[in-house]
Amino acid sequence: MYIPAGRNSITIAGIGNPTFDTCLTRGKGIYLNENQHISFEDVTGSCFGDVAKCNLGITFVLNLKLRNQTSKCYVFSNGGEEATNYGYAMWFENNKLYVRISTKRLEWMTYTSAVKMEELIQIEMSWSRQKGIQLRINKETKAASNQCISRPAASYTVNKDFVVGGSSKGDNGCLMILEYFTVVYAFRDIVNGTGILPDLGTHCDRNTTEEVQCQAAVQMTSTDIAFVSTFGIASALFACIIILFIFIG
Repeated sequence: MYIPAGRNSITIAGIGNPTFDTCLTRGKGIYLNENQHISFEDVTGSCFGDVAKCNLGITFVLNLKLRNQTSKCYVFSNGGEEATNYGYAMWFENNKLYVRISTKRLEWMTYTSAVKMEELIQIEMSWSRQKGIQLRINKETKAASNQCISRPAASYTVNKDFVVGGSSKGDNGCLMILEYFTVVYAFRDIVNGTGILPDLGTHCDRNTTEEVQCQAAVQMTSTDIAFVSTFGIASALFACIIILFIFIG
């Protein structure tokens, strides 16, 4: 099933036609079984599909209901789970929700067990080079880490597809009902207009180009931060922020 979605389009791929659930707060949500997933196809021209282009970070927000899971399953991915790729990945395993973001040089990961099955929840994952990774459930921070690890030297590539309801290969998807999926090209502090006040610490000890960019970002003045924040909010339906509502009603 092909659905136009502004500048990008999505395809609901897999076995069988998509169905919709009517029990969610906004009206209807799309039901994804283990054999169906949403494909955004190639979005590597933007921060959405290529983390290397996320100069201000990125934030994902999802309203969904996870059904009872008996094995590892993926909420979304564009290759962050693969040893040869870099990107984003969120998955559920052993009653914990994990998130991982990797670049060609570094990797961040955290997890939480504060996820209830069979209930509508809001999941927010936000990341920036300065702040690290943060995971919020129903608007409460449940896990956060600014600790990154260095990846072995290799030729990592970005995956061409962004998948919701599956791994980057479109398999091992979570059984879930998805109400909406939002992507913001900024860390949540920028979106909230509070500015970024990072403490890099010494956890990234290699003086890579990526870490130099982190340090340069820290040197922004309060005026610079306010301007960036205003720009991010003012551009809500244009270049900085993509909002995709996947609900019917």
